Amino acid sequence: LAVSVTAGVSGLLLRIIDNDTGKEIPTICNRPKPYLFTPNKAGYTFLCEGKTTEGPLPGGKYRLRLIGDSSDLLAPVRDIASSGVESNEIKEYYTPERHNIIFRYSVTVSADTSATVQVSTSKSDVNFRVEIFDGEDLLFKKEGIGHIVVPCVTFYSDEDSATKGRRTPQKTRRSIGAKSGTKSPGRTKTSPLVQEPDSTPRKKHHRYIVQATVLRNTWNNNESPWQSILDQIAPKEADAGSITEEKPSTPNRRRGAKEEKSDPKKAAKPGQKAPSPAFDESKPYWTLRVCADAGEDVTLRRDTQREDEIKSIKLRGRNCNLVELLRLKR
Repeated sequence: LAVSVTAGVSGLLLRIIDNDTGKEIPTICNRPKPYLFTPNKAGYTFLCEGKTTEGPLPGGKYRLRLIGDSSDLLAPVRDIASSGVESNEIKEYYTPERHNIIFRYSVTVSADTSATVQVSTSKSDVNFRVEIFDGEDLLFKKEGIGHIVVPCVTFYSDEDSATKGRRTPQKTRRSIGAKSGTKSPGRTKTSPLVQEPDSTPRKKHHRYIVQATVLRNTWNNNESPWQSILDQIAPKEADAGSITEEKPSTPNRRRGAKEEKSDPKKAAKPGQKAPSPAFDESKPYWTLRVCADAGEDVTLRRDTQREDEIKSIKLRGRNCNLVELLRLKR
């Protein structure tokens, strides 16, 4: 089959991934070359990316064409005309770390979900690596400069497939899983779905971790990790100094009453929150995006397992020391 996609945006990149092996079909000039699609268990995922320097991509329609020498072409396992994409995005400032780790975030899902993971850095020439773990098992590993995309990764929910059959590909995997857009008007037939129990049991508990690591020391931040806190404290100290200098030597009740009324902090309502400071993109930062179909429940949390383990070890050491002291006293 030969595959092509057209849309109202230039610079499209079409990726086709074999869901059984996780490998991507080779491309020629950012287009997948004609490929012999063989039957498999999980089907194929079609992912189309568009890039523009003018801002977010505008909404519109796209057309996906499949050209082959037989009438039995690939068909979507669900109606993709009404499908959409939701992106969970996290953007934070970069803080240097002795192990060169940019971030570690855990991913939890309520149902089996196919997603796309994107990681980018504010500095375009940073060489870094993205790894996805399931517990101690390494699922994906990819290196790049400035921007890395993991086209398709399936996050499984915590359930045992030995007692419960695997979910049908309607929600998790698709044969022609385009992420968004409209259906091709020339073909509306969908292939039947048959739910078959897996012979090999799946893991009962999954713990997915997305980790990014700087390579070859390509992201040096000479600023101190406490610089952002010092920048917030410095204006407050300057304001406090100016207030003490302008304070009159003789008290004035009327003037004090006017100042209390004009103070925005005191005049604010009790339930009203102070405005959060805007994100400063001039400082080094990174961005993590996990894109999945609309309606999928994907949660991202900062991984604190190592910190919790260190705290528990310290606590155990203190308890042991206390026990030894009590024994010595006795």
